[in-house]
Amino acid sequence: MFYLEYIKSQRKKKIDGFFGLFGTYCHVILEKYAKEELLIFELYDYYKRNYKRNIKMKAPPNKWVNLDEKYFNAGAEYFKHFSGFDDYKILGIEENHYFNIENFKFRAIIDLLLQDKNENIIILDHKTKGKLTKKQKEELLLQLYIYSIPIIEKYGKYPKKLIFNMIRMNDAIIEEFDPKKIKVAKDWALNMIEEIRREDDWEGNLDFFFCKYICSHRNQCKYLKEIGGDFR
Repeated sequence: MFYLEYIKSQRKKKIDGFFGLFGTYCHVILEKYAKEELLIFELYDYYKRNYKRNIKMKAPPNKWVNLDEKYFNAGAEYFKHFSGFDDYKILGIEENHYFNIENFKFRAIIDLLLQDKNENIIILDHKTKGKLTKKQKEELLLQLYIYSIPIIEKYGKYPKKLIFNMIRMNDAIIEEFDPKKIKVAKDWALNMIEEIRREDDWEGNLDFFFCKYICSHRNQCKYLKEIGGDFR
């Protein structure tokens, strides 16, 4: 999937899955709110009314729970009780930021860039994942520390906080910004680039659930027969 998406640049051929559609739909609603295209009291009804139009795929089967109902209800609960972004001033909505780390070009798309009453900057990222382990949280935070680089360059100061808006959990994960972690994130990014450049074996990691329900290139995978058929 990574090879087709980023090395072969076949993004136009990718297809959606339930989890991606759900995440995109929640992002779109929050973007409309931030841009004042929807008022806060309209979000819940908008979410319910347009859900099936946007989530056009069924959730994967699960013997313990109906994932379609679970995800729909989690989103409904979130938007029903959504209280806005407190007293923050919105500095940017889904903005593209281009910057370099050494000789490599990067692009950051920041869901929300906020400023509090003391002019502190906050980077906020919407997530529709479930509860994160400590390791998952640390790995995701590397992304936001990378995203902080162009913000520091533009505003001349460190962000105050990094926030994950955990939509399905109806909660937030808040990280007080630690400047020392910028180097950790840069080193991680550069090491990952070197690992990718050294890679010459793009064999598929065949996992039935991932291949059938998550992979965005399951419609053009050479391993289809091996893993069990047509996943389109």
